[in-house]
Amino acid sequence: MLKLVSEDYFPNLSIYYLGGVNMLKKVASLSLAAALTIGIAGIHANASIEVSEVDQNVTENFNPNFDQIYKNVKFLDKTVNFGYQSGTENLGEVSTFASSFKKLATGTTNVSLISASGYQQIQSKATTKGKTLTTTTSATTALYVDGKKVGQGKKGTAIAKFTAKSTYSTAAGPSYSRKWQGVSVHTATSGGVLYNAETADTYTY
Repeated sequence: MLKLVSEDYFPNLSIYYLGGVNMLKKVASLSLAAALTIGIAGIHANASIEVSEVDQNVTENFNPNFDQIYKNVKFLDKTVNFGYQSGTENLGEVSTFASSFKKLATGTTNVSLISASGYQQIQSKATTKGKTLTTTTSATTALYVDGKKVGQGKKGTAIAKFTAKSTYSTAAGPSYSRKWQGVSVHTATSGGVLYNAETADTYTY
């Protein structure tokens, strides 16, 4: 019985040659695949996140006009994928080519009834999740009831593949089958270029 994998490198993995050339080839292939998987995981773990000061400034200076956006609320979806990137993305010692049609982020709006401090509240929550290491994202949400703006949440920002968040909540009051709508603006900035998209969600209470 021949041991093929050293416990020094794979303490929790023991593979033995049980007989036959074909079996030996299969075991060797499995060992190589395991080694490559661990190596690639190590490269990703050491990947560097590039934060652009220009992208951050562009993101912070962008101020959406919610009343203008709300005029087209009926055309907005709950979730949107947006933004484009071209060129390469650095992953530690590895650079991968990013298609010119690769989306930069995903934005979502969710309106729900929550309980906070013993009171029923209507909350609009926006999230923008980046899809590349070189993207700066933001999320800003506003809440409307029966067509009128109630308030607006603080802009949240994030970098790389983290998630930017923004929330706004208000007292739900008595249930009168009122139409609550959350409208959110999402941005993704890369290479000094800002892409923005809008989403919306509805809750009747």
